[in-house]
Order: sequence, then structure tokens, then C-alpha cells
Amino acid sequence: MVFEFIIGVLTGLAIVGFARFTQFDQDRSFYATVLIVITSYYILFAFMGGEGIDPLDVVVALILSAAALLGVYMKWPMLIAYSILAHGILDFFHHHIIDNAGVPSWWPGFCGGVDVAIFVVLVYLFKSKKIQYNYS
Repeated sequence: MVFEFIIGVLTGLAIVGFARFTQFDQDRSFYATVLIVITSYYILFAFMGGEGIDPLDVVVALILSAAALLGVYMKWPMLIAYSILAHGILDFFHHHIIDNAGVPSWWPGFCGGVDVAIFVVLVYLFKSKKIQYNYS
């Protein structure tokens, strides 16, 4: 799991680096969209596994998607960052809580690494005001 985590961290850093370079992250919905997309993967994996979707995966996706929307519309960008971290923590425990045959064995470490890296960089960017969203 260590190798997958390292690759995930590097991927997360690449995502943030790309977003900074292209200035996609200047749009307040960018990281909210990232969060909504990453929360949908477990539902996709359930379809791929062919054993049906655990309702808990849907509930988690809905809660994190709602957090993404609240972060954007209530002007709480840190809620998005902490929700990405929450997803990363869930990645490490998902297989203990929810049986999902479609999840690749390497996914929890990889996605957890992506989420942790994005969270750390977002906290830095928001607190240092390198990303300032215009909410007017």
C-alpha cells in the first residue's frame, strides 16, 4: 500500500500543479467538482464488480457532494478541502466498512494519497491566500 500511496500523492500534486498552471483552480467550483467526481468512483466500482451498489456508498457520495456544493455556495472553501481529506480517510477504511468487489486492490492507497496531497496543498493555498475566490 505504500507504493500506491506514493503514486497517489504524486498524482494529487500533479492535479493541483496542472490546476495552478492552467488557472483552473481560480474558479471556485474546480475543487468541488474534483470532490464530486472522486466520490462517485466507488459507485462506478460497484457497477464494475457486478454485485450491486451498497446504499452506504451512495449515502457517502451524496454527503460529500453536498459538502462540495455547500463549500461553493456558502463560501466555505475549507469545507471542500476537509471533505477531500475525509474521503481520503474513508479510502483507507472503505473495505472494512463496505463490501465492494469492483474496487481494485491498489485503489485505497492510491486514492487516499491523491486526497491527502490535494488536502495539504489546498490548506496551504487557502490559508496563504494564494487562491482567493471572488464571491460577488
